[in-house]
Amino acid sequence: MKIRHKRYGAVEAKSWGNVIKIVDNEDNNYSGRIINVNENKQTSTHFHSKKHKTFYVLSGTLVIDIIEPDTAEVMSYEIDSEETFEIEQNVAHRLRAVDSGATVIEISTYHHDSDVYRVQAIQTPA
Repeated sequence: MKIRHKRYGAVEAKSWGNVIKIVDNEDNNYSGRIINVNENKQTSTHFHSKKHKTFYVLSGTLVIDIIEPDTAEVMSYEIDSEETFEIEQNVAHRLRAVDSGATVIEISTYHHDSDVYRVQAIQTPA
């Protein structure tokens, strides 16, 4: 039996909010983090070729913009508190908080920093 104790929980500041890493376990292929998106802010549009993730909204309303691969049309989904949303590999997406900030738990396969592919720069919605 392997018992692991690692220090996680450091807050990584972002221009749109912050990320708190709960766990990154490459051996067992899972990660967890808390994402805080500030009011009227959004992440960059990006995708992952290896990472599959599910968001659970703790508070606020999260807007997830997905770029449909076949049409390049942007589809927006409002995810309210206590709802989940799943994103498969190779799906371009960004997270937004509009009326207030949003706090989200992200559970996913292991997060590789080299597996983040930006589609466009961070912009504040009009």
